[in-house]
Amino acid sequence: MAGRLGTVLVAGLGVSGAAAARVLLARGDDVLLTDAAEPAVVAELVAAGARWLGPVSTPPEDVDLVVTSPGWRPDHPLLVAAAQRGLEVVGEPELAWRLRAPGPDGGEPAPWYAVTGTNGKTTTVTMLEAVLQAGGLRAVAAGNVGRPLVEVVTARDADGRPSFDAIAVELSSFQLHWSSSIAPAAAAVLNVADDHVDWHGSFDAYREAKGRLLRLAPVAVGDAGDPVASSLVAGHRHPVTVTLGEPQRGQLGVRAGALVDRAFSATPAGELLVELDALQVRGPHNTVNALVAAALCPAALEHALAGHTSAEPGHALALRALGLRPLLGLDLRLGEGTGALLALPLVASAARALRDVATFDSAGVTEK
Repeated sequence: MAGRLGTVLVAGLGVSGAAAARVLLARGDDVLLTDAAEPAVVAELVAAGARWLGPVSTPPEDVDLVVTSPGWRPDHPLLVAAAQRGLEVVGEPELAWRLRAPGPDGGEPAPWYAVTGTNGKTTTVTMLEAVLQAGGLRAVAAGNVGRPLVEVVTARDADGRPSFDAIAVELSSFQLHWSSSIAPAAAAVLNVADDHVDWHGSFDAYREAKGRLLRLAPVAVGDAGDPVASSLVAGHRHPVTVTLGEPQRGQLGVRAGALVDRAFSATPAGELLVELDALQVRGPHNTVNALVAAALCPAALEHALAGHTSAEPGHALALRALGLRPLLGLDLRLGEGTGALLALPLVASAARALRDVATFDSAGVTEK
């Protein structure tokens, strides 16, 4: 977690701005507040030690950092003045990235699996949250989906350990505009339509904001059917695309009414993930969302609960191979919802690794 940030001006006191102010105050930073009008939350924040400035068009001289609301356009007079002064302006997600709590025993913070796009972000992120949870991770959906990231990354359990092992992150172009160092474990751009041009100033600026999410991610996922999203992914060092047609190598797609992985499967022909008719959400756009969520799963496996132990005989080798808790007791009835369905790619990947070290029998897993 970062050291003291100094004096921070929080501009905009909606859900994310108020959350940022609370976390900064709890850390001991000096917090100044501004907004076009005085919201009710100001009383709470001032009681906690913040200072309310009212509406301002220039940052006070002692400000070290500005945290802006995603609703504030880059041409807002306060943000323009901050840039002219050489002050760094960040959004709440960028602040959250910098404040991430270390993992257990001082290890890496909880990884982010991030999604952006003009449409379908929330559906895909909630699918991804279910996949991560089904894989045994204490995962949560956060960001533009509703829960502020700054709260999630600093949350701790009663024993002082971080509350989450993985975070399914939804990010808007507004949030990405003010982000510079976010490096998710895997990232996806679903689609990019002509939208929010008034906020960004041009379509090229909007496209660039979406592309920022991929820049520092080791895996970039996009919809091959969307020309802008696919072009953003194409230049990445590890591009993966999804398609509603027969997948080529490096793609996930649809074959004979089933979702198929040809991006991560060791089998050249690909691996069947699940029958398309079993999806709890229907329509081509939701098929794309499901494929993207599945494409982010292999990256999630790499970060799953390393070091977990089990008292059940035969699990030791499997756990060392997989780095996660056993999946065999998971309830995967397709009627129980999309989360159970989309856990199947995880189970399929687990089964591949298990074949190398164990065999299934009626008692569960038996070491070879």
